[in-house]
Amino acid sequence: MIEVRKNEKLSGIEVIFDEKPDAEVRGTLKEAGFRWHPYKRLWYAKETSGRLQVVEDITPACNASAL
Repeated sequence: MIEVRKNEKLSGIEVIFDEKPDAEVRGTLKEAGFRWHPYKRLWYAKETSGRLQVVEDITPACNASAL
């Protein structure tokens, strides 16, 4: 499963997975400018319409694989 949160304070997006996403998903996040935060254990980036679209695109695949 995947959880997506908006961080209003930092104008950002946070993406949290319940398990390590596959290499393709990680690559997609990196290409979109997301970075891994090892202490919070989440992916984060400044919010843009393009990044929101990337998260929307990967969400169905990640949630389906967890079923």
